[in-house]
Amino acid sequence: FDAIRALVESELKAPLSERFASFDERPLASASIAQVHCAILAHETEEVVVKVQRPGIARAIDSDLNILHFLARQVEEQAPDLALMDPVGIVEEFERAIRRELDFTNERRNIRTFTHNFADFEGLSIPRVHDGYSTSRLLTMELIKGVKVTQAPEKLGIDPYPVARKMLAALFAMIFRDGVFHGDLHPGNILINAVTTTDENGEDTTRGHIYLIDFGLVGRLTQKQRENILDILIGLSRRDYQLVARV
Repeated sequence: FDAIRALVESELKAPLSERFASFDERPLASASIAQVHCAILAHETEEVVVKVQRPGIARAIDSDLNILHFLARQVEEQAPDLALMDPVGIVEEFERAIRRELDFTNERRNIRTFTHNFADFEGLSIPRVHDGYSTSRLLTMELIKGVKVTQAPEKLGIDPYPVARKMLAALFAMIFRDGVFHGDLHPGNILINAVTTTDENGEDTTRGHIYLIDFGLVGRLTQKQRENILDILIGLSRRDYQLVARV
């Protein structure tokens, strides 16, 4: 934690105690590039999560990428059959993606894009970013108290089918309406909160509210790509596999 503290204080140019009323030393979650800590902003009561880039991770990634580029070139030279899979191109695409993830400014921009795109989409929200507590290696957002989408039926008693329909509608909006989609939608990045409403007869209904998190990987589609995806879906629904093959 001493290394994490030093990085946070360096990025915010202030002691930790001046910017946060509390800061949990134990990470809430850990991944390869960053780890997330719960905290409370100084002079406020709002709970937040602070995504902190691992110290020294950029140097480690540079080293790993050099090895991957070398191996990819060797594969292309030594194994012509595997060269058809374009291993050098795969490594280059991976490098572009992971370098975008290293700059949290890109993730802040992605969050703003999705917040705008889904502002009027009922039942789905995007966490709010605290820009004054965020840098290229630090990202502070509101704390979402939810469970993984796969755990919602058991832990919250949520009917999964309305959530599935809502999530599918959100995916279609990303792909066909916006041309911008979340590139890492595993269950840990789809959190569900239980929301209870009371109808005019006094009966309570509990439904699941979706929160999408972790926007480090976002993809973009051209208009032609969106049309091709639509053609594939139409071909599959009609069992027109010649259409699918042509696309």
